[in-house]
Order: sequence, then C-alpha cells, then structure tokens
Amino acid sequence: MMLLRVSPARPEALARVYLCAHAGGSSAEFSGWDDPARSVEFVAVQLPGRGARFGEPSIANVKEMAEEIASAISDDLPYGFFGHSFGALLAYEVCRVIRARGMRMPRWLGVSAFPPPDGIPAAPALHMLPGLELLHELSRRFDAIPREFLEDEELGNVVVEYVRADYEALETYVFVQLEPLALAIDVMAPVDDYQAPPLLGGWGRHTSGDCRVFEFTGGHFYLRSRGNRERLCRIIATGLLDGGAA
Repeated sequence: MMLLRVSPARPEALARVYLCAHAGGSSAEFSGWDDPARSVEFVAVQLPGRGARFGEPSIANVKEMAEEIASAISDDLPYGFFGHSFGALLAYEVCRVIRARGMRMPRWLGVSAFPPPDGIPAAPALHMLPGLELLHELSRRFDAIPREFLEDEELGNVVVEYVRADYEALETYVFVQLEPLALAIDVMAPVDDYQAPPLLGGWGRHTSGDCRVFEFTGGHFYLRSRGNRERLCRIIATGLLDGGAA
C-alpha cells in the first residue's frame, strides 16, 4: 500500500497533505499526526521495502520514487506535500512530476531540515558502505538509526536494504533546472541542526509564490517533540487552507 492515512477519515475535510519521511524512514514517522481544527487529512507515503510494503523491491532513484508517488495520490481535494530531510527533496520532485503530467497542482509544499535541490552539499557515498557498516555510520553521523537495529544483526539486515536504497537515491540525485513551481513553499528550519537555516533559505528560488521560513529547536529530528509536532501540524493546515502562517 503506497499511501497510509495517519489521521481519522473525514468526509468533511477541506484539504489533504501527503507526508514524506527522511531517508530510511517510513510512514510510522507520522503516526498520530493530525490537524487540530479537523479540516485537513494527513496521509503518509510508504515507499517499497518497509512497513506494509516489506518484501517489495526498494527503489534507489529519486525520479522513479516521485513517479510512483504521483501515480498514487488523489487530487479530489486541494492538497499539498510535506517532506522531512530526504523527504523534502522527494516531495519537491513529486510536485515537478505532477506539473509535467498536467495534473491538478498542489497548492502548498512544506520542506523540513533539507537544503534546496540545487544546493545539496557534496557528501561521501555512504550507500556503498558494506553490510551493516552503513547503519553504524548513519548512527554516528546523524543519530538516525534506532539502537535495536544496531545491536541485533538480524534486525539490522531487515532494514539495511531500503536504507541503502534511499541513500543511493539521495547521493546519485542530479538537479535539472526547470521553471519554479507555482505554489507556496514553507521551510521548516531547526536552528540547532547541521543543516543551518541560512542554507535552507535558498528554497525561495524554486517557487514563483511565497516562501516562508519557520525556525524550530530540537535538532534534525525536532519534529519528534510533541510541542514541535503540534506546531508543525498547525503550520501545515494553515498553509494548505489559506496560505498563511501559524
């Protein structure tokens, strides 16, 4: 299943947001997310190889991921995308696929803790690390891997394939210059993250609409804090419904 609802079904919903997780992440990252005003549906993207799609071959190319997501979404409501870290790049590319297909465009894009697609710093090819060494290196660099996967080799072997695929997709991504997107972009910038806010401000180059920056504290995974998550859900809902700020 490509899309998993993480908020209650609401026939009266006015808009819908599709959520894309960080590299190696899954729809579980967004469990319990909801609009406090109950006007927006929250739906998480589940990439192959994990969760309910465990056993499916992983995809190691951003464009292929974006094509699959674009084919799965519904545009019966006004909608938008939110992506955290690698998920921000993925959400951006989905918007470009949607535009190329002539589909109804999203009205809002939220990008979190990730630089603009034409400003991604060069990085070592982590996806080429052998075996479980990849998980240990990601834990050392970003504290991104749950400890149980590091301490249990069997569990580690379960996740390493799709983690490697995500990092290969990220590290082999090539930006292609096209016209800016005609939608509002809100940038979520954790001030104590290794992706510093000044680096994130370049997202404004990629929209012909408004680009706002919202600062958070709590490191790269600031969104796991209950207070930050609640604020973030308000920003998402407001951005989708009227393009304003929360």
